[in-house]
Amino acid sequence: MTGLAAAGTADPAQLEALRRRLERTVEVVNRTLDEVLPRPSGLYARVVEAMRYAVFAGGKRLRPFLTLATASLFDVPEERALRVGAGIEAPASRSDVENKREHEDTDETHPEGWCRDSR
Repeated sequence: MTGLAAAGTADPAQLEALRRRLERTVEVVNRTLDEVLPRPSGLYARVVEAMRYAVFAGGKRLRPFLTLATASLFDVPEERALRVGAGIEAPASRSDVENKREHEDTDETHPEGWCRDSR
């Protein structure tokens, strides 16, 4: 049987290979993001600093991993796929931050005094 084994079990060697590929993706995507995102300076330094913080706050980088894996199926050079993967990850990180903030709203912090959670 090729691929993952049936019924919820997997070959430990395959799982280890997947783990290594995911770790490598995190490293190369973070490096690419660091290269393409602006550095904090000037009038908007605080905004850029917050943006970089949100992007580098951690994460599995699953979107870029899938981008790189798909690109490899079509012989797309990794350098190009990395830019695409990083381009997908940056706005997704922003969206993740917004989602977290949305769930942190409380009666005390929301200006209208209401909360999205039904308590």
